[in-house]
Amino acid sequence: MRVAVIGVGRWGINHVRVCKHLKDEGLCDGIVACDK
Repeated sequence: MRVAVIGVGRWGINHVRVCKHLKDEGLCDGIVACDK
């Protein structure tokens, strides 16, 4: 699974943190975050 988060504001950072944990567990292949 690949994840993209656009607008890493107040709530977006929480989504990125959860996705990082998924990546660390091998459940997510990649994360892309974009803000401003």
